[in-house]
Amino acid sequence: MSEEQTTIFDELINNTAKRLYTYDNNVLDDIFKNPTLTNIFIKNNNLKQLLFDYVITTKSKSFYELVEYFKDDFIERYNSFKFYNGQFTQIDLKQLPKTDEGEEFLNTILIFNTKKTTNEEFNYIFDKIKQLEIRSFKFNEVFNDILLNNIRNNYKFKFMNIYQHKDIKNLEEKDFKLPNISYKYLNLMDNYILKYNDDSILFKKWFYILLSYVYDKKDLSFNDLLTIFFNFNILFYHKLITQNKKDDCLITYIYFKMNGEEYKPNLRYTIDLPFNNHNDKIRYLKSISNKPRNFKEFKTEIKNDDKGIYFNTCEYKPEEINKRCQDYINLKKYDSLIYYIFNSQFLNRSTCLFGYFVYFYFTHQILKNKYFDIIALTQDFVKFKEYINNDNVVLVKEFEKIDNINLDYIIDIIN
Repeated sequence: MSEEQTTIFDELINNTAKRLYTYDNNVLDDIFKNPTLTNIFIKNNNLKQLLFDYVITTKSKSFYELVEYFKDDFIERYNSFKFYNGQFTQIDLKQLPKTDEGEEFLNTILIFNTKKTTNEEFNYIFDKIKQLEIRSFKFNEVFNDILLNNIRNNYKFKFMNIYQHKDIKNLEEKDFKLPNISYKYLNLMDNYILKYNDDSILFKKWFYILLSYVYDKKDLSFNDLLTIFFNFNILFYHKLITQNKKDDCLITYIYFKMNGEEYKPNLRYTIDLPFNNHNDKIRYLKSISNKPRNFKEFKTEIKNDDKGIYFNTCEYKPEEINKRCQDYINLKKYDSLIYYIFNSQFLNRSTCLFGYFVYFYFTHQILKNKYFDIIALTQDFVKFKEYINNDNVVLVKEFEKIDNINLDYIIDIIN
């Protein structure tokens, strides 16, 4: 190969690597139809890491064989990928305790195999409450603030046990007949699995049960729905969900800034931005950055600095947020409600999922095809409402119903 040919080929490798880095479309086809590129990208450690990252981030199912092929090279990310797709049996369990994230995964897997987690205090409390009806207790009444904080921050100090233990007394268990679930309409949950979401059967069943439980219940308040959502999430131990407090600040990256100049997209947060290419999307975000939304109960804005471009929400007023949501419910302004919830980012995680859950309860509608939270966070209410039309909505006229449920039963029916 001549020097000129070598230079051209080096440029091809660099350009292809950059396309992987920025998640460009069709790049995998271009690599694997060229035997030389195939060999270079599979055998070079840095390049195969880009390849692995591309496949698991873009959920390119046709290329999942690569994930298995690279398993031993990227075992932590492999385990994470399998976990979020609900494929617990394929996870290398021996590797999980070696990292904080892996240990969180292990606790969830243990729960769903009806075994104790690695946290003794959590096990003690969970054994006490798992037979209670899901609405009969409140999240913060059975897990004290110290234990919750330790779980959220992965504190494992043994001396903390004397502070985080909570003696639970006089919990009244109720006898009720638990239903059989056939998952007759489970395919409806596919509407929540968008392009960059994890396609997990465990999530689909979990959310199906949640929707079935509230489907025909009358007059649930905003706080009722919040309690139910929190209690369901106790099961997902690694996803302990709480309401942000006044001193909290939630940051979610849209674009990461690398090397001081390059932008790497966080695909789930960029796909439904206005415009069709990343350069135009970035220009748009910069044009609306540092302009807080007009909500007095929180401050949400798009920040643009040397770290990247990101959503930033702070100055929470939790009680006032809950009151505003209930006011929208009283007025039956459900489009305004979900727009407000998405903008508030008022939970430490899964605010978007809670919004979809609340919207389903009041309208029996599933919003599909788009990341409506991103549309709400980047466009005004008028534009947001334009997206809620027949093409993006499934009206659920018939659904399975669950009258009563407890945490233990959720584990059993998912298993």
